[in-house]
Amino acid sequence: MCGKLNAKISDILKVFLVFIVSLFPAVLCAQQRNVKFTHLTNLDGLSQSSVEAFLKDKHGYMWFGTQEGLNKYDGYKFTVYRYKASNGDVFFGGENEFNAFNPATLPENKVIPPVVITDFQLFNKQVVVGSKNSPLKEQISEIKEITLSYDHSVITFEYTALNFTASSQNQYAYTLLGFDKGWNFVGSARKATYTNLDPGEYIFEVKATNNDGLWNNEGTALKLIILPPFWMTWWFRVAFFLFIIAIIYAVYHFRIQSIEAKRLLLEQQVQARTKEVLLQAQNLKHVNQELLKTNADLDSFVYSASHDMRAPLTSILGLVNLIKTKVNQNEVLELLGLMEVCVHGLDTFIKDIIHFSRNSRTGIEYGIIDFDEVISCSINQLRFMEEAQKINITYAVYGNDEFTSDKKRIAVIINNLLSNAIKYCDPEKPNPQINIKVTKHEGFARLEIKDNGLGISPENSTKIFDMFYRAAAKKTGAGLGLYIVQEILTKLGGSIKVHSIHGQETVFIVDIPQYKEAPVLIN
Repeated sequence: MCGKLNAKISDILKVFLVFIVSLFPAVLCAQQRNVKFTHLTNLDGLSQSSVEAFLKDKHGYMWFGTQEGLNKYDGYKFTVYRYKASNGDVFFGGENEFNAFNPATLPENKVIPPVVITDFQLFNKQVVVGSKNSPLKEQISEIKEITLSYDHSVITFEYTALNFTASSQNQYAYTLLGFDKGWNFVGSARKATYTNLDPGEYIFEVKATNNDGLWNNEGTALKLIILPPFWMTWWFRVAFFLFIIAIIYAVYHFRIQSIEAKRLLLEQQVQARTKEVLLQAQNLKHVNQELLKTNADLDSFVYSASHDMRAPLTSILGLVNLIKTKVNQNEVLELLGLMEVCVHGLDTFIKDIIHFSRNSRTGIEYGIIDFDEVISCSINQLRFMEEAQKINITYAVYGNDEFTSDKKRIAVIINNLLSNAIKYCDPEKPNPQINIKVTKHEGFARLEIKDNGLGISPENSTKIFDMFYRAAAKKTGAGLGLYIVQEILTKLGGSIKVHSIHGQETVFIVDIPQYKEAPVLIN
């Protein structure tokens, strides 16, 4: 009987295709042609709705294997075959045989496996025992404590259970007391990595099971100490606290002394100021009268000087026209033509001064500034000044962006500064020169005029922008050029600075802001 049963089961298992469908609660049968599915369950005679395997034999029968027996389906009904041994044996089929055993007789591994830490890594690299700056003086499995620096930001522990029976089935769990909130159950993984731990003391614990799931709950442990940086140590905090207290005391002491000194100084200033106020009250009326007289004298001077200068210029223009009609030499005519250009330029410049004096409170006429044109015109107008022919005048304009400002006022600034540089050149130097540089920046333009002339003495450098002031008495001029430049820059919102070494060089630096709104262009 047993032989026949074994043969039947062997024949069945030879052709049985194992297919795991435990996630499905029923069997779906499909007909190939019309793709029609029928849902079969234990209500249709199936021994159990959870099917472990199925196949179709050469006679067309469908065979389904469940935990409650083998089922044959002929398309209409199920026939169930169950094979159970009375002593509890379990049968498993193979390719040409089957195996029978009783699960109750299998031995269980009851040995609790020891757990050891086998390796320690910093930044995913193994730490060599006893090497330079190594935190390990002995093997990691032999020590109970390890001390690390705060900058050891990536640390890794490797561990294992000393169970070599089906060791791949050993299970592990670890925790870092002081950091983790509980155990980390990681299956068969044998590595734990932590990053960026705060300075302090921790305890790394690891436990494991054997292949039958028996836990060694004591496991093993290693104390981990991470040293803080010096600025987080108690002695540094105490020193810093004492330093702050000392600073506060010093500031307080200095403040008290400063307040006392200011109080005494204030009393002295009040007394001195009281005397000054009394004196100023007596002189106030006289000062106001002097100011009114000075303003009237200034206007009278500007108008008188302008008209007096235009009269001889008009005569020169008449003489030029007469010479042109009577002299036929080409070179003379060319020189006279240049003279006429210069005279017209000076006449225009004087008109601009008059216009500036009369309209000091009028608005600014904005337009696009061609610095090459303005500088070239100023050089041509001033080329026949005394000593001008001996001076090498160069200029350069940097930047391609358009610059918008008041063209006439810019011309007055350049003309006055260039005239001033020519006037105060040093004719005794072998290579007198004037360098003009314009640099267009975002939002402003910088004009630099540098000469190697007489320079300005320190006592005069703070006075050169005053009205009527002349640095050298022997030089001609009314002393208004630099004053007018400063007034124009104030109107435009710009600034001017001067750097000079007496007897060597002088540099005027002018910053002119870009007009930011949409300008009304003036031709």
